[in-house]
Amino acid sequence: MRLSTRMRLTVVVLLACLMMVAAFAVTASAHTVQPHLSVRPSHIVTDITGCGTIILSGKGYTASTGTNTNYAFLKINDSPFFDEDASFGGSGTTTALVPVNAHGTFTARVTVCDPMVTAPDHWTISSRDNFTFLPSNSVNILVD
Repeated sequence: MRLSTRMRLTVVVLLACLMMVAAFAVTASAHTVQPHLSVRPSHIVTDITGCGTIILSGKGYTASTGTNTNYAFLKINDSPFFDEDASFGGSGTTTALVPVNAHGTFTARVTVCDPMVTAPDHWTISSRDNFTFLPSNSVNILVD
């Protein structure tokens, strides 16, 4: 093998290694948005008005910045019976916006009301990142 051929081969191998290192560095540092929702407690007993308080926590949302506040869009579903009337805070609305902090997480104390709880009932709350519209998982709450 000639010296010039060895040099070319060495340069090509070094460039290939450099490209792989650069590609790995970009991929490893990329922050992925993958919303995840959790709830405490997962079983509540409502008061006389049909209301109960839960704590919703989310992580993996797009982080808010100093100029742009991101929100978690929450939606409640009360099924499968005839009493599909659960709402946030007894307001009659089945959706709510919760601000996400600079770390892409949130924790919110939420009151859910259903004046016609038919025990055992359950509520399903789902969420999505309001910036990317990526959905999260759903959480089920057993209601008595």
